Amino acid sequence: MRHKKLPDWIHLKYDVQPPQVICSRCGETRTFHLPATIEDAILQSQAFADSHKYCKTESNQRKEKGG
Repeated sequence: MRHKKLPDWIHLKYDVQPPQVICSRCGETRTFHLPATIEDAILQSQAFADSHKYCKTESNQRKEKGG
């Protein structure tokens, strides 16, 4: 199976347990569901990235809310 490269704003954070996927645009995080195979971890990361394709930065969200 061929995998897509994660966007530049999606980061994997392994220095915490359990590991997390982080969106640097909006600040949302998701914890990996463990135990998981490498394939499952890749799929979890790609699903998170897909859900953040059109997210906005935290500062843009505040502007839209009038903050």
